[in-house]
Amino acid sequence: MALEELYKGATVPQAAKEVGVSKVIGYVWLEKWNEKGLEGLKPNYGGGDLQN
Repeated sequence: MALEELYKGATVPQAAKEVGVSKVIGYVWLEKWNEKGLEGLKPNYGGGDLQN
């Protein structure tokens, strides 16, 4: 996981590359982690009307 790499001392770009995502996504994940912890990393499906 990218956050584990950060705790080991990697930079965000290094951690993102290690797990195969862009550095932008790495920064998004880090921001969500810092704001809400694990809950911030869970997908937030907005719902909506799935019926046509």
